[in-house]
Amino acid sequence: MIPSIFRAGDTIRWRIPAGVNWLNESVTNADYTCTAYLRFNASGEAKAIVGTDYTDGWEFVIPQASSSTMDAGTWYYQIRAVKSGDEVTLYEGQVEVKAQLTYEGTPGAYDGRTQNEIDRDNIETVLRKFNDGAQEYSIGNRTFKRID
Repeated sequence: MIPSIFRAGDTIRWRIPAGVNWLNESVTNADYTCTAYLRFNASGEAKAIVGTDYTDGWEFVIPQASSSTMDAGTWYYQIRAVKSGDEVTLYEGQVEVKAQLTYEGTPGAYDGRTQNEIDRDNIETVLRKFNDGAQEYSIGNRTFKRID
């Protein structure tokens, strides 16, 4: 099955077994082609990976050059098998793509925290400043004032 977490820039490989359609008929690579579709919440961010035969199922590969262009975050996938007159979703779900950490030359800054973690840490900083007697503090374009 598709890995639930991987890093952009890695070569990603996974295999799926043959399945069944809605009539409980076999869905194998003898009659069907299978494609994994991955989508991200940004225009143009998508991948379509055609599976190759592996036993009676399929093997999928996202090459390093392709995964290196994937944005970090949650990607959604649908794995569809198709033959003339029958199209069936075998698997669907989501994967987390982590940022690629490789670099050339001098590395820039990297903050591996999620946006929620960054927001939480900013709020904790404000609360500590208020606790230390600060009367006013700003986060982004918002200003917070202490009222006694």
